[in-house]
Amino acid sequence: MNLKRIYSLFCALSALCSVYAQHLDGSWHGALYVGGQKLELIFKFKEVNGERICTMDVPQQSLKDFRIHITQLNDTLVELQSPPFKEYPGLNHLFQHCQSSSPAEYHQIEETLAPEVMQDIAEWINRLH
Repeated sequence: MNLKRIYSLFCALSALCSVYAQHLDGSWHGALYVGGQKLELIFKFKEVNGERICTMDVPQQSLKDFRIHITQLNDTLVELQSPPFKEYPGLNHLFQHCQSSSPAEYHQIEETLAPEVMQDIAEWINRLH
């Protein structure tokens, strides 16, 4: 199962349900069953310098400390929303244009990084300043 599918499922899960908690500091462990597979989800909550922070771990995908935005917080309800992802169709996991995404074609690829990815990274860095 790839990260895009997990992200899509997480977005759907976030839209449909909320995490209930009396104390926000701590963690919540649960599972999502997708295509007959159990996917463990761990949400960790903490407060740093007065800011409430939530991160998500998905051990089966080696995803750790993925930042999740807290959109609503009151005494009994915490609503979460993940940041947006951008997909790059036609690129492999190294952000190179490819035909099949197979390691067998790596030696044929001359591109180090797709120009559209480089442009998006540059725009993101510029927005930080």
